[in-house]
Amino acid sequence: GKGGRAYAVVRTSRKADTPPPRVKVPELKRRMLKYQDLDARPADHLPFPTKAVAVTLGMRESGNEWTLNDRLASDPLRLRVEPGETLRIVLDNQSPMWHPMHLHGHTFQLRARGRYGPRKDTVNIKPRERLHIDVHADNPGEWMFHCHNLYHQEQGMMGAIGYGQAPPLRPGMIHGGHSSGKKSHHGGHSPGGKSRHGDR
Repeated sequence: GKGGRAYAVVRTSRKADTPPPRVKVPELKRRMLKYQDLDARPADHLPFPTKAVAVTLGMRESGNEWTLNDRLASDPLRLRVEPGETLRIVLDNQSPMWHPMHLHGHTFQLRARGRYGPRKDTVNIKPRERLHIDVHADNPGEWMFHCHNLYHQEQGMMGAIGYGQAPPLRPGMIHGGHSSGKKSHHGGHSPGGKSRHGDR
């Protein structure tokens, strides 16, 4: 989405030549594949959603805090589901940046113009864009839902999808982000145990 230019060279042979910096790649001039071009096999279509929830992706005035429904990871948004139901999440990106939104523990189905759409676990949502994704609750637990621009995650854009009542927080719990090295799959918590899950 920007006018800059960069490229990387991947060699499969030591004899391969490095192309000149201004090399033209003809494939980049072709039509770009869109989500609307993709569809899952009928066997992989998810059941029709039983409820819907809106999740607004935002940026605070500081420019370095990223939110889900105006909440940071220190007070995380938690989307409650019950086993067996299908939840529609309406992602509304009101921030000025792209966000690759990633869900742990599940794949979701991207709904595009009334079609079923592809099954994914990460979806790119452009600034001022709105997307509908359906999640089928078939893997109980507390699962992170966050922006995969990891600096956005670390600066707040991380919540959770959880089954049933939120589990109690223990003192000293911290988020299980990708950069933490932990295997935890639950959503964000702040040090000191002062935050609470916010069911939606």
